[in-house]
Amino acid sequence: MSVQVTDLPKGDLKEQSTELTMWLSENLRDKSAVVRKAYEVADILGLDGFSLSVDKVAEALQHQGKKYTRIFMPVEVRKSLSMLPHCDVVGSDNTDMFGNIIADRYNIYRSGFSDALAIIFNALLDFRILCSGRGEHLQRLRITAPLIEDVDVRLDKTSDGSLWEPGYEDDHYITLNSEHPLIRHLSEDQSKPLAEFLFFLGEFENSQFSDERKKLIENMRQTVSRSLWIKNDK
Repeated sequence: MSVQVTDLPKGDLKEQSTELTMWLSENLRDKSAVVRKAYEVADILGLDGFSLSVDKVAEALQHQGKKYTRIFMPVEVRKSLSMLPHCDVVGSDNTDMFGNIIADRYNIYRSGFSDALAIIFNALLDFRILCSGRGEHLQRLRITAPLIEDVDVRLDKTSDGSLWEPGYEDDHYITLNSEHPLIRHLSEDQSKPLAEFLFFLGEFENSQFSDERKKLIENMRQTVSRSLWIKNDK
């Protein structure tokens, strides 16, 4: 397309939109090195369900915005892309592109804001990759702050939206649904006795061997959770 990588993205490409899409369709075939690398980078970034779209690539290349030399490039992504030609100029001025995108999205751009946001976002992205467990040399880290002592109660989402859910990792624990309105409305002092009660209720559910009894208790947990959600969702 007679465009240097350092000039991308380039709004002038809109005049060659059809030719650009055809060129991308020809060069971004399913098993090409670039497509394989795109999915590898998506995995590093934790983009589950990522699907490469030629139309989206074409749209991005025609955007009249910050050049790709300024895009933030996490270390692991840079290592991966270094295997492809011409990628050494992408992210060479590792600064504020993401900050501008977020600021524009929420219409809150002001002098200095984007730079400050970029610093925070870039550090967060690096930390997320480090703790993701993705990549052959990365280790998944998990930090759990106990809600109350002596029992393992964790604040997180539950798989079915229930107020609580039992689990087992070397020992019994329960997850309290951090998005349930009852939990959001309770103070820490109020939540501790509830968490302890639900912990032992979850332990009882975990100890059942009969599928019929397990299903009965699971239905009870879901029904009670749904009723409490309706009552407290104000």
